[in-house]
Amino acid sequence: MSNAPVKPSIMAEVDRRNAVSQDTFVFAREEWKFVEMAQDDGPSRLAFAEPPRPGTWTPPCEGLPANVLALVCCPKCKSPKIVILQGTHHVDEMGRLSPDFRHHGCDFARKAYLDRWNKKPLYAIAVERKVYDRVAKAFNIVKEIHYCHASNAGEARFHLGPGNYRVVAVGPAVGALAVDEHGERAVADLTQLKN
Repeated sequence: MSNAPVKPSIMAEVDRRNAVSQDTFVFAREEWKFVEMAQDDGPSRLAFAEPPRPGTWTPPCEGLPANVLALVCCPKCKSPKIVILQGTHHVDEMGRLSPDFRHHGCDFARKAYLDRWNKKPLYAIAVERKVYDRVAKAFNIVKEIHYCHASNAGEARFHLGPGNYRVVAVGPAVGALAVDEHGERAVADLTQLKN
């Protein structure tokens, strides 16, 4: 056996062990700890008991306005002061944030999902589809990653539904190494991929 790296069939991105496509970021859910800080000139305010990990999100805590959907910590500049507001933003049942996440403080911009938005883990489903190229008069393989919240890989496949595709791998979008029945792998940490 060779120690040369194996080329994965689905591109993955190396950050916080997220098995996601390069144009998508999945914020991992964490419960951030807050403390009330007394102010000399007015009411107390909330502060972080400890800095949140970059690339995570937390539900709003008591004391925040009712229109706050979530708080996120930017994975690039590590700023934990980003607020997702109802009316300005929308989070669908799959945890997809719209409009796309854009932090003007550091120019980080991607499609974004919130893991465990509805208490279930977010699953990434890597698929390959054949698409006919009329110019080349041949079929091309298009690789995609779909996302859904599910209790397990079987439920995630069910949510994907029927279609003209081949499922390459299914696994949690955060912190997973997914191996499918074809022996192919979709991983987050490409440095760990060996024969």
